[in-house]
Amino acid sequence: MRPVAARARTLLAGLALALVAGGCASLPEFPDLGGPGGADGSGDAEGGPRGGRDAEEGGVRLRDPLGGLRRMQVTDRRWREVFRDDFDTLDPAVWKTYDGVPGCCPAALWDSSMVRVEDSALLLDTALVDGQWLSGGVGAWDSPLEQRYGRWDMRVRTEADAGGVTVAGLLWPAEGGWPPEIDFYEIFETQPDRREMTVTNHYGEVEADGTHDATRRPVRGDFSTWKVVSVRWTPDEIQVVVDGRAVETITAPGQIPDVPMWFAVQTAMKPVAGEEPTFTGSRSTEIDWVRAYAPA
Repeated sequence: MRPVAARARTLLAGLALALVAGGCASLPEFPDLGGPGGADGSGDAEGGPRGGRDAEEGGVRLRDPLGGLRRMQVTDRRWREVFRDDFDTLDPAVWKTYDGVPGCCPAALWDSSMVRVEDSALLLDTALVDGQWLSGGVGAWDSPLEQRYGRWDMRVRTEADAGGVTVAGLLWPAEGGWPPEIDFYEIFETQPDRREMTVTNHYGEVEADGTHDATRRPVRGDFSTWKVVSVRWTPDEIQVVVDGRAVETITAPGQIPDVPMWFAVQTAMKPVAGEEPTFTGSRSTEIDWVRAYAPA
């Protein structure tokens, strides 16, 4: 097991490579949760890139994991709860705060002052403080949130009017090395109104030219409202479920990791078209609760 400091440096060096592309213009078809929050079950769950439609963005070779349009169903599995946190406080035995410069965002800085608990919720802030953009992030290495296969759920919302702020909920390999990385809740800096999240799965090997393979699935919805987002990872499948609806299902064996991974949520400031955010004050991502499960 790597020391925390070394593992954190590994994270800082490689984490957020999935954020480099900063958009999904080459993949125009989306699952749609329908309505604000999608809680009414309206909208069309079909969508995603068509079979064989690959693209390359920012060193990421995008592959379609579905091989065509189809309606995704939630896979019926049995799970056993192994962890829960309602954030009455921030448990340092579980949650380690980020510090240092994000790999994606050299103008930004992760700082523990941007991580706080308020009204039984975890808040990760991004703000300009004394001329420096600061952001918050937490990782749960060496905790019950680190496991090989399992399910991780969180109730989350991210503040709107936040152009230039990236957000990611992800699974990261426990013993270092990259890929794999599963970004199950990713909102790009180019989405100020928070009307689109993306599921990005990084896999395979990094080539000599720095490129690697990934799948990407944009999902429409109002992510400034509360969503229950769940990533479910087994030896034969990665599935992401939002408010009870499957929005991504990956079953190709070469795209599914088989090493222990830990759960993290992070934010960072990233300029859009060279321009830093123009909002005043801070913008927050708020996590109401987190649950973790092992296969039953």
